[in-house]
Amino acid sequence: MERTGELSTYKKTLFLGLVSLTLGILATWFFFDKQLGVNYLLFILCVTLGALILAYVFVKQVSTEQYVLIALTLFFALMIFVRASELLTFFNFVMSALLAFITVRSCTGRSIRTFLPINYIESFFLPLSFIGPLWSTFPELFAFRKSAEDNSRSKEVARGSLMAVIAVVIFSALFASADQVFDSMLGKFFSFDETTLPRVIFTVIVTAFFIGAFGYLFKKIHAGLAPAAPGSVRSLGSIETSILLGAINLLFLVFIGFQFAYLFGGNDHVLVQGLTYADYARKGFFELVIVAILSYLIISVSEKQIVKGERGHLRSFKFLSSVLVGEIVIILISAFMRLSLYESAYGFTVIRLYSHGFMIWLALALAFLAVSIWQSGKREAFALYTFTSVLLFLFIMNVLNPDAFIAKQNIERYRVSGKIDANYLGHLSSDAIPYTVTLLDDPQVAVHSDFAWGINSRYYEDRPYVWQEANLSKDRARRLLIPKEEQIEEYRHTFSLPDPDPL
Repeated sequence: MERTGELSTYKKTLFLGLVSLTLGILATWFFFDKQLGVNYLLFILCVTLGALILAYVFVKQVSTEQYVLIALTLFFALMIFVRASELLTFFNFVMSALLAFITVRSCTGRSIRTFLPINYIESFFLPLSFIGPLWSTFPELFAFRKSAEDNSRSKEVARGSLMAVIAVVIFSALFASADQVFDSMLGKFFSFDETTLPRVIFTVIVTAFFIGAFGYLFKKIHAGLAPAAPGSVRSLGSIETSILLGAINLLFLVFIGFQFAYLFGGNDHVLVQGLTYADYARKGFFELVIVAILSYLIISVSEKQIVKGERGHLRSFKFLSSVLVGEIVIILISAFMRLSLYESAYGFTVIRLYSHGFMIWLALALAFLAVSIWQSGKREAFALYTFTSVLLFLFIMNVLNPDAFIAKQNIERYRVSGKIDANYLGHLSSDAIPYTVTLLDDPQVAVHSDFAWGINSRYYEDRPYVWQEANLSKDRARRLLIPKEEQIEEYRHTFSLPDPDPL
């Protein structure tokens, strides 16, 4: 029995459809043939508002955890509007989408505190679960009130009419594109162009996505979360695991001891050995990072598969895995120092900066894994701590503003050493312009001309400005470059430099 004042099931479903259609139309207006900018933040706000309204309509409580996840989603969407770096924008987009999917799972009874590491990856595929609710919800939208029980003929009329309208619109758009006479005749009643059909299809797809998503969220009955089986089969014994980890530990120990001077010798040792900075830092860096990643995977898989004792992992496994974690951290420190040495010689780049951050994050993840092992393998806590560290890493990168940081560091290095890759700095995103624009006034022709060429290759396009693509960093860069247009124009067609090396 429905509570007093509560909407009928049909009205709730109809409201769900209207919200989904509104989001489909807004998505087309915001995104069709447009780049990401303020449109993404506004659309996420609209989706959030629509979901909260439907939660009220369907009488579904929103928990504190879900509000926190929504706030984090909005933060990373906001940074797409604030920052212009392509790589950072990609990470912000992926993280905001992942947080949105995790929020949906949280609303269906799966708290993030119960997530295992694999559940975060599975969340990317959550939209596949929307297909069933889409097919079950869609027919209900076109049934008149109680026609589902009383009159199936009215359902057929409604659905047939809808399908007919969609088919007529699509085929009319195709015929209008194929025949000018038909187009002119149809144009007396409707206006079609080459983008009409793609826009309609885009709107329909987005609307269907949200019908499925909201149907999954508010109409589907979700089974209670089954706890992980404590007696799950574990295939590795303590002896074989000890042999594996013991051998790896011994190899790492010999490597660290034998190569200690080579790993931590610094500039003087590199010169004595007759090595170039590129050979010393670039090749060694990637090899050591790969070693760290593989070791992390070995520990993680072993921890999951090893047979436990009554009180959790055996002391031998805890000791060997902890020693290996310590050795991996030393190797990561070595890789960090190699990359720092390379940067002191050649300057900062985007890849080098993110590599620094990745090594710090990997060391933290290893520490979380070691703590999890000593706490008898609480993988839910390990997964939550690791995911939180990923959020923190991306948050710090947004606050740091990578391209601006790189620009400041390289310009400071230029003042000290007189060395600079102005071409590379010209290829950085708009985030760097407030610091690099001064290079256009540099007295050295090679510096200001190379930088001007980089600016031309990035900023001067024929694409018209639309407000949906508005970005704070890009707008600030345009204002700073307007007084320099004539100076930049001078070098537009006179240089053809290769793209800078990303590492």
